[in-house]
Amino acid sequence: MRTEYICESCGSRSARERITKGSLQIELVLWALLLLPGLLYGFWRMATRTYVCRHCKRNVSPLTTAKGKLALKQFGCKSASTPDLVG
Repeated sequence: MRTEYICESCGSRSARERITKGSLQIELVLWALLLLPGLLYGFWRMATRTYVCRHCKRNVSPLTTAKGKLALKQFGCKSASTPDLVG
């Protein structure tokens, strides 16, 4: 079964989006200058990848967690089978 997610800020239940913090251009410059800074910055970027709401770019939570259930209640959804609130 696929896990459903809800945005903690806008209540959207659309597909989430994966983002990577930092800048690819900075990483490439650091790799070009020296090996160690580029390596460390690259590891940091990969470690800080996260999933966010496609609409508002804020945190999403699985519907089965306490934060997810709180968001469902806050935005007026009755169950996980309720359609998306934000189109």
